[in-house]
Amino acid sequence: LYPGNILYALIGCLSDQELLEMINDDIPAALRKTLLNLIINDINKKSSLSYEYINLTNRMLEEYSSYSFKRLQGVGYFFDKIYPFSSRELQARILETFLNSEYPSQSIRAFKLINKNWDNRYIEIVEDKWKNYHDSLSAQIIINHFPKSKIRDYYQDLVKNIDHKYYLARLYLKLGKKYIDDLASIDEITYFYVATKLNVTVSEVQAERIFDNNKFDDRIELLIWCFKELNYWNLLSTISEKSDVLISEKNEQIRKSLGI
Repeated sequence: LYPGNILYALIGCLSDQELLEMINDDIPAALRKTLLNLIINDINKKSSLSYEYINLTNRMLEEYSSYSFKRLQGVGYFFDKIYPFSSRELQARILETFLNSEYPSQSIRAFKLINKNWDNRYIEIVEDKWKNYHDSLSAQIIINHFPKSKIRDYYQDLVKNIDHKYYLARLYLKLGKKYIDDLASIDEITYFYVATKLNVTVSEVQAERIFDNNKFDDRIELLIWCFKELNYWNLLSTISEKSDVLISEKNEQIRKSLGI
């Protein structure tokens, strides 16, 4: 027998009202998580919130400030999952609750929800956080969702504060060819990738120089992909012929970094 499976099956036999009554009781965290997952599965199937679930959510929001940090993780997870099915009013309450929490992790939850469920009504919230903290999550949201005119307003600060090359590429892909020369001096591999995607001409001679400058970079396969897209057959053949030497040089670099 599998006690966990039997327990899950037994709980699955409960009515919505019985589930809600159990959640309100003082029960073990593992059981509460199982109950919440059942409710979430039910909501996903129906693609809507029942009256009982809306009441449960409102009750949790009212009691939120009294929850222990450990319990907040489960409740926060529940709010994450029901957010897309909630009314605009309930969504606003969930975000406000997260943003006003004393725990930074809950504020991060709010901005992850905003990023995943974007609406232009969130622009002001994101702008305020960006102006105060210049954090990476706000930068990601601006790049993912803001109109180009607003992205241009924050361009210089975004470039200084982006901590992931993926979002650096997304920034320049959204801004277009006008800004691409700036990228060449920031990161050559990202520059070459963006240039390839935007059909900006980069000579094979320049491509070889960029390869030589970055041959030990972990993203070298991205550069190889760009050469393939541009049909740089001669350059790819040259790299192939030198592959054994390049691997040996890479291994030597690793040994030196490890002090071997």
